[in-house]
Formats: sequence, structure tokens, C-alpha cells
Amino acid sequence: MRLHRRHVTAVALLAAAGWSFSLGPRSEARADATAGHAPTVSAVEVAIAETVPLSERTVVTWVTPAGSARRVAELAHPRDASVKGAVVPATGDIVVALDATDARDRSFASALVSLRDGAAPRTLASGVAHAAQPIVTDDGRVLIERGAPGAEVTDPHGKLAQRVDDLEVTELDPVTGAARPLLTMSGYSAHVAGALGDEALVYRVTPAGADLVAVDRVARAARVLADVGPLARDFVVDRAGRALWFSVRRRDGTARLVRLDVATGSSSEHGSATRDPVPFALPGGGVAWTDDRAQVSAHGASLTLSLPQGAFLWGKAAGGGWVAGLVMLRGGLPRPVLIDAQSGAQAALPTTSGARAEVLGLRVGGAK
Repeated sequence: MRLHRRHVTAVALLAAAGWSFSLGPRSEARADATAGHAPTVSAVEVAIAETVPLSERTVVTWVTPAGSARRVAELAHPRDASVKGAVVPATGDIVVALDATDARDRSFASALVSLRDGAAPRTLASGVAHAAQPIVTDDGRVLIERGAPGAEVTDPHGKLAQRVDDLEVTELDPVTGAARPLLTMSGYSAHVAGALGDEALVYRVTPAGADLVAVDRVARAARVLADVGPLARDFVVDRAGRALWFSVRRRDGTARLVRLDVATGSSSEHGSATRDPVPFALPGGGVAWTDDRAQVSAHGASLTLSLPQGAFLWGKAAGGGWVAGLVMLRGGLPRPVLIDAQSGAQAALPTTSGARAEVLGLRVGGAK
């Protein structure tokens, strides 16, 4: 199935005091605009991947809140594929990790692809872990988890036990394609949690437990930051605060938000919620998250933002004073939005009717 024809709307004006969507006859995203004004947008573009559920195609497009849309690539993949990505600021290229083959076991059946305006997609790496998120370092390298399946084993009762895989964190030059391993291990996961300066931050999960380590990208030596639970997730780096934020699920079903100082390894908790309080980075430093009351809280910065009742904001990319993310509404598909981090003003981004959108990144100043 191919993606439907894109329905582009004009810029959606939203008030910082709140907004709501309605669907017109052409399934265009619209918004109430009874007060306030949209962000003053100057050459800011957001990279979006759109997939119609159960289809075998994803379209990657640069969109603006003014309603323009420019297709970069159409990628083929198996049904129900995971599609994650990031933008390389120095070049404006997009790197995308997605399922590449319809294997019975998709644990390492993904590929990392580089997309550039006007050029054919270029594969940078294979053997990428399923649903791995590419991380772009300050110097423009890309970090990704790769691996190979370990042997299937059974416990003393003959039941299939959790498999231990051969894992690697790989650093790639997205321009030349050169790759080198930063960390190799055996375990359940070597998730790249982020990057800060010359260090890659990795969440390791093994039969012995789970921890967070900082890997020196020059010496390729790891130092342990902290032992953490096996259910840590939603990692984000606050570069200004030199901290790693993440959520951890408790045994009672609640989730706690944790700030980890990368220099000292000390940690502090910042509230809990019945749903995962997914933190996201703010462009000037600091992080924000949505609590159970659909209120946005911030640490290390201020962000005044209102959401519809029951909504959830998942910030996906930040830069140049902007946050691009997804507004999650109960019973509906995620809606991509661009936010002025200073004023809190929001603008809906154009989407394709019936497609699930994923925000890959943003760039300010247009194509490089």
C-alpha cells in the first residue's frame, strides 16, 4: 500500500492557553485559533517519517508549519516496521534506522540509512538492533546499537530462557560511512542512551544486572556511572546541565523520573507518575516532561505550555529555540507539532491522512 496523497494545510495558529484538533472531510489537521499567535518561524524545517499502518512504505519529508512539504525519500520495509531517526546538524542529512528484512527474528534485522536532499538513500550499516535510536554526537558522528543473535538456551525445566546476544555500540561517520566499534559485550541490550562531549552513554543490561556507563570515544574505555534497574527507558541528555535523564518503572506500577549527573554519577528523583513521564530536552538547556494531569513541568529552564485534557507531549528534537515533538491524544494518531520554547506558542505540522507520524529531527536555516 502506498501512502495517500499529502493534504497540506495552512499554518495552524494555536494559543499557549490551549488548542484542539478536528478532522475535516479531507482528514486535514486543523486547530482552533481564537487567541494567541503562532511562533514566528524563519526557515525552520522538521523531518517527519510517515507510515500508513500495516503498509510496507515510509515516506520521509521535510515539513514546515507554514504548510510546505518536500519529500526526501520513500523507504521500503516489512510491515509493522520500527522507524527511528535523527538529523545531523552539520550537513542537514537524516539518518534513519528501520527494519530491513522480514526475518522471523528481527532482533538485528534493521539497517541504518543516510538520506540527503536530491540523493538516493545510502545504507551505512546492517545488523542494527530492532527499534534502535540513532544518536548524533556533537562532532557529527552517529552512534547505534548493533549485534548478532546468541544461541538459544533452555532452563533446567526445559523452558526457553532469555537469550544472551553479541552486542556492539558502533560509531559511524555519516559522510564517509567509516565505522568502528566503541563497545562490545555479551548481554541483553547495549542501548545508546545519549552522547555528551567525547563520551557515549550506554545502558547495559546483562544476566548480572543493569548499569549506565560512559564510554570514552577516543580511548574506547568505559567508566560506570550508576547501577540502575532493568526497566530504565526514555533517555535524554541535558547538555547544559551535563546530565542524563530517564524514567524507571517501579514494582508498584508507577514510574519515577531520574536525573543522573554524568560527571559524578550522583542521581536525584523528580516526581513519579502512573504513566512513564517521558523527559525531553529543551533547546537552551534543561528538560521537560508531561505529568499525569497533562501538565508540562520543566527542570533547569522554564516552559509555559498547555495541552488538551488527557494529552501527552513527547518532545523528539530541539534546537534554535524550537522543540519538535508529538502530541499523543487518546484514541488517535500522534500529531506532530512545533513549539517555540520561549513563548510556548505551538504550530501544528502538516501530516498525511491516516498515517502514523514520527518526528526525526529539525534544522534551522534550511538545506545545507
